[in-house]
Amino acid sequence: MKCSKCHKKNIVKANYCRYCGNKFSEKEKTEARKKSLVGRFEMLKDWYEACTLKTITDDWRFKIAVLAVILGIGIYNFVTMGANLKIIDSDIYNLQYNKTEDSYYVIVDKENRDNIIQVALDLFIPNKIETLRLTHYDENGKVISNDTYEKGSQILVSANVSNNNYYVIANNSNEKEKIKFYVYYGD
Repeated sequence: MKCSKCHKKNIVKANYCRYCGNKFSEKEKTEARKKSLVGRFEMLKDWYEACTLKTITDDWRFKIAVLAVILGIGIYNFVTMGANLKIIDSDIYNLQYNKTEDSYYVIVDKENRDNIIQVALDLFIPNKIETLRLTHYDENGKVISNDTYEKGSQILVSANVSNNNYYVIANNSNEKEKIKFYVYYGD
């Protein structure tokens, strides 16, 4: 650091000129520090932290905003999907619900009639469900087939079954959580 009174060089940390005793101001000390090697490293560190967005992500307002967004997504998914097993509409089929029978109708589009023998169901499966059981019944309620699927497995149902045959997909660990559905070709 150069003394403003006698113009001689001093060390960067000096509070007084070692030659004339002049007291250095805070501004002079700050300017001298910025020009030193340590000051340049500090500037580089500040630039690095700004580039890594540390200044934004460490802010409490940013953290609250992120938590609000996550909470909003969770509430939206709960409201739209619910907390139970659910069949979801697909490009391959349309889904209709019959309240009186408490059953769904999976209706395969007529343009896909010749190409589709089996339909892959799109399901919303809550995290609490580990395995699913798919039971195929005939018109008299007699079991035709009974299969168990792990979560994440693709569930295929036959699209060319008798009109009175139906399926029941259920949570393997909770018998109350089940969906009855029929599969038809559309007209």
